[in-house]
Amino acid sequence: MIDAEKDPIRALFVISGNPVLSMGGEEKIRTAFQKLELLVVLDIYRNATGEMADFLLPCADMLERSDINSCGIGMQLEPYVQFTEAVVPPRFERKEQWWILSRIEQAMGFDSVLNEEHHDPYGRINKMLSYAELSIDKLKALPRGTAVLPKSVPGRFFSDWIQTPDKKIDCCPGIFTEAIETAERIFQELENEPENQVKLISLRNGFMHNSWYQNLEKLKKGEHRSNPVYLNSRDAGKRGLATGARVRMFNPWGAVEAIVKIDDRLRDGVAAMAHGWGNQNTPGMKIAHQYPGVNVNQLLPCGPGSYEKLSNQAHMTGIAVSLEKK
Repeated sequence: MIDAEKDPIRALFVISGNPVLSMGGEEKIRTAFQKLELLVVLDIYRNATGEMADFLLPCADMLERSDINSCGIGMQLEPYVQFTEAVVPPRFERKEQWWILSRIEQAMGFDSVLNEEHHDPYGRINKMLSYAELSIDKLKALPRGTAVLPKSVPGRFFSDWIQTPDKKIDCCPGIFTEAIETAERIFQELENEPENQVKLISLRNGFMHNSWYQNLEKLKKGEHRSNPVYLNSRDAGKRGLATGARVRMFNPWGAVEAIVKIDDRLRDGVAAMAHGWGNQNTPGMKIAHQYPGVNVNQLLPCGPGSYEKLSNQAHMTGIAVSLEKK
């Protein structure tokens, strides 16, 4: 266990992320980042976290780099692998993430795939492909860079890959007991919800995805110049609210204010709001700063206990909040 007081984190690399706005506890994150001796951000797009960085390193985008589909292969009905070359050369001096990190390794005196004796960025991929007698070079020579892989053999996971001593899977480990108890507590909380409480869910639409579209002027139209909180007419009526009303949403983690928008597609007791907004403190992003919106993630749990242990995922939806008219 790391003692943050005795041995604090002194440097942080953020790769293709925006934790300042995309996680719970914005104020705590900003305070912590200001105490870092070094903050380095690698990304293809400017964001609020990048504005705090000591170094912002621009990465090649998805069309400027070669790629290979390695995720989800084991879940395909007919497993296949495909290699694609870059479509266009990188603009300006943008580099691929692996190249940037390898150069940093070199500068620190560590071994790197860019060192002459190890210059093979696909070394690990080639080793993975070798079981099917393939390699990156062989894929490049095939039509569309695509090869069908050998079909999975039932039972091979247990005979070849599982690493438990008895070659069995524990289907109910001890951590499940805690999860079952937590589920019971959640049901009890649902039975005893306060009158003015709703469950806040994350809204996604074509005008904002996470925080990626925050600085695009052509997407700031009508109601999408901000991120209103959506309620159905029944929940709004109980609280004397209508479209355009201003409300305060709060819970033990924080409080935000937002404009109400009626949407009867929502179930009773549910509020929906898009995250990725809240750019009051990012003046370098002109459009995002002009239309900052509200960082709804200030209502998310943060710190110990703020994530689900079985999946290791943060609690980011179905968050209990209370509403009051401003």
